[in-house]
Amino acid sequence: NGRPHRFVTAIIYLTTVPPPGDGATVFPCARAGPARDAGAELLREGTQHSSNLSDSDLKPLVRELMAAADEGRGISVTPEEGKLCVFFTRESDGSIDGSSWHGGARVTTDVSSSGKYILQFFKEIPAEHRGAESERRFCEARRHLPEFTLHGVHHRVTEDIGPADS
Repeated sequence: NGRPHRFVTAIIYLTTVPPPGDGATVFPCARAGPARDAGAELLREGTQHSSNLSDSDLKPLVRELMAAADEGRGISVTPEEGKLCVFFTRESDGSIDGSSWHGGARVTTDVSSSGKYILQFFKEIPAEHRGAESERRFCEARRHLPEFTLHGVHHRVTEDIGPADS
């Protein structure tokens, strides 16, 4: 999508989309399986965004990502006002994180919902840290988030993303 040095993305949901409105942010490659393999193959072929696909031979790989998202084989983050979703787009070694492929599920028509509104922030690797070894050091130093307490609530990062139906 024109931002090859993106490192981390934060999405703040400004509205709640009640069920069955959907509108979730879906990560079809977040779990091992055919979609993760398809995402890795797209990256090996130099594709970083499915809307920029110029090689029609790669379209079956994109269809696999879409099928995984539709079938709930990855993970979904439901839009709830005030919720924050943060994900890395780079591995600790500086390579693109194949599990960060994501997209927005369609918001269905629902009279109780005025739509889905989000605010996105992107952090890129600064120009002075670009280049293979420098990017690796930058990503390695920043990919691990500390535990913290804010307003009496303890926050921590966990690698366990739960069962497929959560």
